[in-house]
Amino acid sequence: MANSILGAGIIGLPYAVSQAGFFLGIVLLVVICAATDWTIRLVVINAKLSGRTSYIEVMNSCFGPSGRAAVSFFQFSFAFGGMCAFGIIIGDTIPHVIRSIFPTLHTIPVLSMQVQDKI
Repeated sequence: MANSILGAGIIGLPYAVSQAGFFLGIVLLVVICAATDWTIRLVVINAKLSGRTSYIEVMNSCFGPSGRAAVSFFQFSFAFGGMCAFGIIIGDTIPHVIRSIFPTLHTIPVLSMQVQDKI
């Protein structure tokens, strides 16, 4: 999960800094880093106090079954969204890569359907 979050953040960071301005962008980045660090520390403290070892167990201990259900739903939503984005990126990229590797592929009748430009 951390790898997915860092990947998305790294891709969007230059655009966000360009829109906010360099100095304000750096200030906002430091503020968000501090807020993220604080919330992670809160989760660790809650885990130690409740004696639980996983995030879902901590939420179940703190918020009951509704907390467990909410965490399960949001983890599923995050993974599903990442899967959809990955599918879109691959679907938009692979035909161009195949066309550049095999430039005469469009002359083969069956395979030409796979590498045509979108209308």
